[in-house]
Amino acid sequence: MSPVRRSILVSSLVVAACAPAQKATAPAATPTANSQTAGAAMNAPPANAPPSPKRCGYSVRRVSAAGRGAMRPQLAAVADAFAVAWEETTDHRGIRVQTFGLDGQPLGTSIEVADVARAAAEPRLAANAAGDGFAVFWSATHGDASSALNVRRIDRAGKPKSDATPIVVAPGARALDAAATDNGYALAWWNWSGQPHQLAVTFADKDGHAVGKPLAVTRTPSPDPTVDIAPGASLGRRASTVLAWDETVGDGEHIVIGDLGRDRLEGRTDLGPGETPRFGANLVIFERPSEASIWAAALDGATPPQRITDGHVPAAAPRGARTTALCYLRDTDPSDRAHVDELVCGDLVDGKISDATRIAVAPRGMFGVQVATIGSHVGVAWQTQEDDDTTVSFAALTCPEASAAAKAPQ
Repeated sequence: MSPVRRSILVSSLVVAACAPAQKATAPAATPTANSQTAGAAMNAPPANAPPSPKRCGYSVRRVSAAGRGAMRPQLAAVADAFAVAWEETTDHRGIRVQTFGLDGQPLGTSIEVADVARAAAEPRLAANAAGDGFAVFWSATHGDASSALNVRRIDRAGKPKSDATPIVVAPGARALDAAATDNGYALAWWNWSGQPHQLAVTFADKDGHAVGKPLAVTRTPSPDPTVDIAPGASLGRRASTVLAWDETVGDGEHIVIGDLGRDRLEGRTDLGPGETPRFGANLVIFERPSEASIWAAALDGATPPQRITDGHVPAAAPRGARTTALCYLRDTDPSDRAHVDELVCGDLVDGKISDATRIAVAPRGMFGVQVATIGSHVGVAWQTQEDDDTTVSFAALTCPEASAAAKAPQ
């Protein structure tokens, strides 16, 4: 397990029963707004250098207010809008959300979606199946011994469309990921404080009411599990819903893919060692922290996983039948004295990254990278650390069409 994920887990076990929070130990400066011109300057080649490959145009903005201890960003997209949700930890533990157009401009102001009288944490986001807005999920305290996983729907401008509705009430319940289904939503969650730990999926209708009993997935998730859940059709799978997660196997963690039915896990494929799985175009992206590298594997496990690049904390989303939008971090100073991260985004086609573009640099590190796509438009959200604060930023990218003839590196 990577040092960053281990530190997050330790912090989770010592905070109040509401929701474990990553400790804000050192945020990094993120510009409040970078234009595409500024982006081009950041990636400009030296004078007299040979022509460089095409890069993505982008704009960057900080979405969280200063001094709020913002963390755990989440990102989702509908046909013409992105939504960013995050947790704030200073005045009280709460959840905020804001929506943006394809150009990265706000469609409305940020709002707090959770009940301010109850501590709330760990937001998750899903687009509505109808494409007219989003659903925000979060963990909240519920009585003396239980947690509730709540949902509230918002429109594309970020205005509430419903009250908060509890989907799951259980001891130690924590949301992991959510996705739209034909009939509503699928919410992946686990009981982080219970023994044995269990990863499960609960289906809900379009109003956010639970349908049926939770579907058990595994009783051996990793100590700090990452889950990606998606409609099967978006991945070319027959199953209505597909899940990827990291699971403890022996002394290590493996990437597992599962097809979900309404009442059971219908099949699973172990793709071998790895952590932090994210779905791409007919593949899953993940990292191997011990090797400081990012890998990709076909969803059916028919071919061995392929090493893509050096890096960590990958985030990905399909951008066409063969193209995956991929963002990841490069640690430019691995010494104990500094943790300088670069956020790099580009397209992954046939095992090769094209249009690689440096989006941001954080002198004290980045965390929680998230990616969502709308056609040729790509959104990325992340957390940075500063001297005495944590912040959340969002970038809207437009990347060149990736070459269909791109070949895997030799």
